[in-house]
Amino acid sequence: GHKADQEVMVGDIQKSFCNECHTVQPLRTRHCHRCRRCVSTYDHHCQWTNRCVGGRTRPLFLAFLALQSVFLWSAAHASLWSLGLASNRRPRRLHVALMYLLAAFVVLCGLLVARLLHFHLRNAAGNLTSHERLRRSRCHYLLSSAGTNPFDAGLRANLIQFWRAPAEWSVPASGHASVPT
Repeated sequence: GHKADQEVMVGDIQKSFCNECHTVQPLRTRHCHRCRRCVSTYDHHCQWTNRCVGGRTRPLFLAFLALQSVFLWSAAHASLWSLGLASNRRPRRLHVALMYLLAAFVVLCGLLVARLLHFHLRNAAGNLTSHERLRRSRCHYLLSSAGTNPFDAGLRANLIQFWRAPAEWSVPASGHASVPT
């Protein structure tokens, strides 16, 4: 099994200590056991790319999902369009059945990627990571905020931070904490 991270106090701020890297983690940082390193503003480990999504890679992952969505919906459109062309040529039943199956598969994949894109857009808009949204009860810095997200600075500021700011600038909206070092 993996060694559990310990909670330590640095001044009056509770932080995690990574037992794998032997270091105090900045706020919102987690150790990825697959990549064997700590990741700033950890979101998740992506099975598609075999990379961690966090910090500066979060906007790249969102762009990746958007491009995948465009590609899949274009492929779905092309598949359905080719079915219309095929109906004029009297193709074999097996060919038509395979084309319908392909179109259904591409539409299903398009729906799944669109749902994933929506989830990550919501995270960016709320200044949360997937890890924080799905495991809120494990994030001590979210538990102490009375059910509110301490990083939510409003839609515009959240999106500016998501697309522009360095990964280390994950500062609570109240501004009471300094930029983690």
